[in-house]
Amino acid sequence: MIVESIEKVCQGPAKLRELGCLAVGELVVQALWKGQLKFQSIYIPEPLERALREWIGVVPNSLRQDILNKSSHILFSTIGRVTEMSSSTVPIMLAAIMETLYSSSLQSIEVWTDFHWHQEARMKVLHLLHSQQTTVKNLHLTCYKTPIFQFQALSFSERFLLMNVLNKFSHLKQLSVPYVADDDLLAKLGGGACPQLECLDVQGSWE
Repeated sequence: MIVESIEKVCQGPAKLRELGCLAVGELVVQALWKGQLKFQSIYIPEPLERALREWIGVVPNSLRQDILNKSSHILFSTIGRVTEMSSSTVPIMLAAIMETLYSSSLQSIEVWTDFHWHQEARMKVLHLLHSQQTTVKNLHLTCYKTPIFQFQALSFSERFLLMNVLNKFSHLKQLSVPYVADDDLLAKLGGGACPQLECLDVQGSWE
C-alpha cells in the first residue's frame, strides 16, 4: 500500500526516504485513530501522547518535516480508505498529527486549509505554536485562506492567541496570513515581532 501511494505521485520506483516517511506517518495515524476513539476527541490520551513523542523523538528533524508535510495525504491514504471521515474528524485528526510531529526546530509549518471549519482544532494548533520559542522560518496559515474569513472576523480569543503566536517566531522569514491580517497584526509585525521577516502575504485581508 505504501509503494502504491508513492507510485501515484512519483515517476519511477519509490525512494527509500519517501517509503520511510510514509511508513512512519501511517503508524502515527493508525495509533492516533485507535487511541482517540476514532476521531471523537480532540485530546490525545496522555499515555499515547507520551509513547508517540518518545517513539518519534529519535526521528531527525528533516525526516519529521517530510512526514508532517505529507500528513494530509497519509491520513486520507490510510484511515480514509477504511472509514468515512467528516468535516469535523479530519481537522481533529490533523491537529493530533501536528501535535505529535511538531518540533520547534522545523523549517516550515503549514496550518492546512482543512482546519478552517473547526475552530477547536485551529485553537489547539495555535496553542501548540505558542507553547515555545521556535526557529521555524516559514509559517503558512492557510487555514484562513477561505471566503469564510473574508466576511467573518475571528473571535477575540483566537485573534488574541494568533497575535501572541508571532512572539514565538523571531526567526521567521516568510509569513502567510490571508484574510485575517488586520491593522493590529500588521502593527505588531511592524513593531518588530518577527525581526527577520522578508516576505509577508496578507491576500484577501480588508481591514
